[in-house]
Amino acid sequence: MFKFIDPTQCNESLTDPAVSSRPSLIIEQKIENEMMVLIQRLQEETVDPIGFGSKYRAFVRGKTLTDEIWRNQYSKASIKVNVHLKLIRDGEIE
Repeated sequence: MFKFIDPTQCNESLTDPAVSSRPSLIIEQKIENEMMVLIQRLQEETVDPIGFGSKYRAFVRGKTLTDEIWRNQYSKASIKVNVHLKLIRDGEIE
Protein backbone atom coordinates (compact mmCIF):
# COMPACT_ATOMS: atom_id res chain seq x y z
CA MET A 1 0.00 0.00 0.00
CA PHE A 2 1.00 3.62 -0.14
CA LYS A 3 2.99 5.33 2.55
CA PHE A 4 1.85 8.87 3.15
CA ILE A 5 4.60 11.44 3.58
CA ASP A 6 4.29 14.35 5.94
CA PRO A 7 6.06 17.24 4.16
CA THR A 8 7.60 18.36 7.46
CA GLN A 9 9.26 14.95 7.89
CA CYS A 10 10.40 14.44 4.31
CA ASN A 11 14.11 14.76 3.50
CA GLU A 12 13.39 15.23 -0.21
CA SER A 13 11.90 18.20 -2.04
CA LEU A 14 8.32 17.34 -2.96
CA THR A 15 8.49 19.95 -5.73
CA ASP A 16 11.29 18.03 -7.46
CA PRO A 17 9.76 16.32 -10.55
CA ALA A 18 11.82 13.17 -9.92
CA VAL A 19 10.27 12.85 -6.47
CA SER A 20 6.75 13.97 -7.36
CA SER A 21 6.51 11.53 -10.31
CA ARG A 22 7.14 8.45 -8.14
CA PRO A 23 3.49 7.91 -7.14
CA SER A 24 2.48 7.84 -10.83
CA LEU A 25 5.16 5.28 -11.62
CA ILE A 26 4.16 3.09 -8.68
CA ILE A 27 0.48 3.22 -9.67
CA GLU A 28 1.30 2.50 -13.34
CA GLN A 29 3.33 -0.56 -12.36
CA LYS A 30 0.61 -1.84 -10.02
CA ILE A 31 -2.11 -1.45 -12.68
CA GLU A 32 0.07 -3.16 -15.32
CA ASN A 33 0.73 -6.10 -12.99
CA GLU A 34 -2.95 -6.47 -12.07
CA MET A 35 -4.00 -6.27 -15.72
CA MET A 36 -1.48 -8.94 -16.71
CA VAL A 37 -2.78 -11.26 -13.97
CA LEU A 38 -6.35 -10.65 -15.16
CA ILE A 39 -5.51 -11.26 -18.84
CA GLN A 40 -3.60 -14.45 -18.03
CA ARG A 41 -6.59 -15.74 -16.09
CA LEU A 42 -8.95 -14.87 -18.93
CA GLN A 43 -6.65 -16.70 -21.35
CA GLU A 44 -6.60 -19.77 -19.10
CA GLU A 45 -10.42 -19.75 -19.06
CA THR A 46 -10.47 -18.98 -22.83
CA VAL A 47 -12.92 -16.12 -22.39
CA ASP A 48 -12.55 -12.76 -24.11
CA PRO A 49 -14.71 -10.12 -22.39
CA ILE A 50 -12.21 -7.39 -23.35
CA GLY A 51 -12.85 -7.98 -27.05
CA PHE A 52 -9.40 -8.85 -28.39
CA GLY A 53 -11.10 -11.21 -30.83
CA SER A 54 -13.16 -8.42 -32.40
CA LYS A 55 -10.04 -6.32 -32.94
CA TYR A 56 -8.17 -9.31 -34.35
CA ARG A 57 -11.00 -10.20 -36.75
CA ALA A 58 -11.05 -6.61 -38.06
CA PHE A 59 -7.29 -6.79 -38.60
CA VAL A 60 -7.30 -10.09 -40.53
CA ARG A 61 -10.29 -9.49 -42.81
CA GLY A 62 -10.98 -12.11 -45.40
CA LYS A 63 -9.60 -15.01 -43.36
CA THR A 64 -11.84 -17.60 -41.84
CA LEU A 65 -11.62 -17.35 -38.08
CA THR A 66 -13.92 -19.67 -36.20
CA ASP A 67 -14.54 -19.36 -32.48
CA GLU A 68 -12.59 -22.57 -31.93
CA ILE A 69 -9.54 -21.27 -33.82
CA TRP A 70 -9.74 -17.94 -31.97
CA ARG A 71 -9.95 -19.61 -28.54
CA ASN A 72 -6.86 -21.65 -29.37
CA GLN A 73 -4.91 -18.61 -30.60
CA TYR A 74 -6.12 -16.40 -27.74
CA SER A 75 -5.04 -18.83 -25.05
CA LYS A 76 -1.49 -18.81 -26.49
CA ALA A 77 -1.28 -15.12 -27.44
CA SER A 78 1.41 -12.91 -25.98
CA ILE A 79 -0.27 -9.78 -24.66
CA LYS A 80 1.57 -6.82 -23.19
CA VAL A 81 -0.01 -4.01 -21.18
CA ASN A 82 1.41 -0.49 -21.09
CA VAL A 83 -0.12 2.00 -18.66
CA HIS A 84 0.63 5.69 -18.83
CA LEU A 85 -0.81 7.68 -15.94
CA LYS A 86 -0.86 11.41 -15.53
CA LEU A 87 -1.89 12.64 -12.10
CA ILE A 88 -3.80 15.88 -12.45
CA ARG A 89 -3.85 16.76 -8.79
CA ASP A 90 -2.30 15.64 -5.57
CA GLY A 91 -2.71 16.80 -2.04
CA GLU A 92 -5.04 16.46 0.87
CA ILE A 93 -8.72 15.64 0.68
CA GLU A 94 -10.88 17.74 2.92
